[in-house]
Formats: sequence, C-alpha cells, structure tokens
Amino acid sequence: MPGLTIISHNIFWGQGAGFTSLPPPENPDPLVWDKLRELYLRERPDILCLQELQNRDCADDLALKMNKAVAFCPGRKIPYYGGGIYSSLEMTGLADCRGTAPPVQRMWQSVEVTGPGIGVVICNLHLPSARQYGAERAAQVRLEELQAVLSQERRPDIITGDFNEKPGQGVTALMESRGYDDPAELTGNEELETTAGGSRSDYIWIKRPLSRFIKDYRVLKNITVTREPGKKESISDHRPIRITLDFPKG
Repeated sequence: MPGLTIISHNIFWGQGAGFTSLPPPENPDPLVWDKLRELYLRERPDILCLQELQNRDCADDLALKMNKAVAFCPGRKIPYYGGGIYSSLEMTGLADCRGTAPPVQRMWQSVEVTGPGIGVVICNLHLPSARQYGAERAAQVRLEELQAVLSQERRPDIITGDFNEKPGQGVTALMESRGYDDPAELTGNEELETTAGGSRSDYIWIKRPLSRFIKDYRVLKNITVTREPGKKESISDHRPIRITLDFPKG
C-alpha cells in the first residue's frame, strides 16, 4: 500500500519555548533551528505543515536543508504568522488566503499532493487565539475563517494546523458536521497534550471516507534545547503531531 506521513507543528518562530516578545526576530535561534531540522529529517514525513514561520527566507532555508519543495504563505493581517507546506511529493493547485475577503488574521493554504496511488488536497492553517481578539471574539472569528476554508471549490481532504481551541468546542462541532474525523479520537489518543500549557489545540482532521486508511497517530516529544537554568528548554511551545495513512494500491 502507498503510505502518506504528515507532520504538523507550530514552531514558535524557531525561538524555543520561553520566548515572550512580539514581533519575533526575523531569524530563528540557530540552535533551535538545527534541532527542528534534525527532528524533521529523523521523522522523514512526506508532508510537513508548519505554522509561525515569520518570513519567506526562513521557509526557504528549511526547505533547502531538508531537500523538500515548499509552498509559503505569509500571515494576512499579521505577516509574521506565516505558514509553509513542505513536500517530497508533487504539489499543484496552490490556493491560500492572499486576496480573499474578508482577510484572515493569520493564514491558511492548500495544495494537491500527488504520488503513486496518492492524490489528496491538504490544507495548513492557523486560526486566531485570544491574544489579539479576546476569548469570545476569537471563538467567533475561528469559525468564520474555518467556514471560508471549507467553502473552497475543492474542499480539502485533510486540514491540519493550530486551531487554537480545545476539543469539544465550536471548531470540533463544525468539522464533524462537515464530515471530518479527528484521528486522535479515533485512535484513542484524544488525551495527548500538544501544547506546553497542557492542552490540545493542534489537529489533523481527515475527511470521513479517508479515515479508514489511518494507520497511526502520534504526538511527538518536544526536543530539549538545553537544561541550563533560565535558558530555553525545548524547541517550541507546541509539540509536533504525526499521522500515517495507508492507501490501497490503484
């Protein structure tokens, strides 16, 4: 069976957990950046979806170091909330939030990924948090932005990223009503935390007809940078999530 492995990760601008000031620096912390690259090279995903890429130069640098093609999209209202889809398979049909109305706060992007026995549309997104909007307004904006993604001419087969919302709330209800499954729940891993704060806000949603091809779902360990007191301890305030699908031949 042809397999497809996807990793989604909010990389916190490559600054390492403990970073607090915004806007982020134009360049990642070199030690954190090396640790991120090592992690992705070790895991060898076919598709890597990253959130909080601050600019095109960072996106291209990582693509070069991993020998993958990248589709980059800057944040719409806040440019440093960019995202990137990295692929070792062919990517076509790029669509993203640039030029859409009303403008999203952060970003979404989608591509069709094709390979032997594989042809799926994957969307990478980052929905707003309460940081800029406050909790009540952020919850409303998340649903509005997600509705726009779901209203594309070809609705994505897989939607991955930082949804900034715990399970069981409005985002969950909308995704389930539109025919998507949460692999973490299907595999009994819904209690696994994806953030340093101890919650789960990162997801890889799968269209229901494709859910039968789910082979594996994991939340990866957050890599240690240093254990020195007062220094950065891990590569991000989010942990990578990883899913593997096995599609039938032909």
